[in-house]
Amino acid sequence: MSASTTIEPSVEEVEGYNTDALITVLNGKNFGLNENEIQIIHEQGIDGASFLMLNKKRFKECNIRIGPRAKLVNWINNLNNQSQSVVGQGDFPNLNSLKDVVEEIVRGLDFKMEQGFNKIRHAIEKAIYSPGTDLTETEKGKTVMDKGTHIVFPLKWTTSSKRSGNGRFTNSPNRNADPKEEEVQQYFINECKELDKTPNIKNKLIVVDKHSSPSLGT
Repeated sequence: MSASTTIEPSVEEVEGYNTDALITVLNGKNFGLNENEIQIIHEQGIDGASFLMLNKKRFKECNIRIGPRAKLVNWINNLNNQSQSVVGQGDFPNLNSLKDVVEEIVRGLDFKMEQGFNKIRHAIEKAIYSPGTDLTETEKGKTVMDKGTHIVFPLKWTTSSKRSGNGRFTNSPNRNADPKEEEVQQYFINECKELDKTPNIKNKLIVVDKHSSPSLGT
């Protein structure tokens, strides 16, 4: 078989050679190495990975003659150039172009993940803050459904922590069996206006939600 049709090993294959395997390959090539030079390679423990790192200076230090030395260096250069040309084929002529594509893919995945998290967050917020579909009971013992027909005020005002008398919020709209939503809103507006007129308020208003047990301090 002629040298032109010989299939050269790849850099990865040469890197995996131990010393004996490397010597076998070198003996099969027309490098002109004599027995003494082969023995030097064996004694120095040169394997495939270290062989690819050698240059003319290193071969000279190992007492490899000029002729074989030039052929060995030329073969090493051809192997390295072949490896670089494989990397540059296709849509990625260099490592930077491949890096750009990978970063673009990662950015796309991050965007999709962010969209997914936002959907989950919105679903959780909707589940937490939307009125439930379970039956609820008001102070007057009336049972209403979600968005029910009775707009009954579901909160209970407690007495103020102020020493004298009850708190200001004592005339809640649920005295009316069926208050309108506007009445509830106006009730809050009027009471807040009164509080705003009172200087140095040190009262503590405790609002108890009848639909859930925890108290809210405001």
